[in-house]
Amino acid sequence: MKILMVQTFHYRRGGDSTYMLALTGLLEEHGHEVVHFAMKHPENLPSPWEDRFAERIDFPSLLARRTPAAAWKVLSRGIWNSDARRRIAALADETRPDVAHLHNIHGHLTTSILGPLNRRKIPVV
Repeated sequence: MKILMVQTFHYRRGGDSTYMLALTGLLEEHGHEVVHFAMKHPENLPSPWEDRFAERIDFPSLLARRTPAAAWKVLSRGIWNSDARRRIAALADETRPDVAHLHNIHGHLTTSILGPLNRRKIPVV
């Protein structure tokens, strides 16, 4: 089975990403192919899919600017991420996963990624 593993961060940042990476290892040990999708980040672990990851959103840096434009970017990107939506659609077309397993997508990748998966009839867990 080919599994699209979706998590905002692709490094051991906390319990959610540690769990996702451990689950990836377990699935691969049992013969499954895992394709990752995350946000680009300087601490990410290497991945053959990293050039397809969504562009990084650095909310703390944006908020530190204290400008209307930065505030709008934080609000809009935290609700709907068009870049993540386009990139996950392209990755799904390229890899044709059997299922997508989502972990902690709020705030960065957002629910914007659900539409492309639904249109491709990829079940989401």
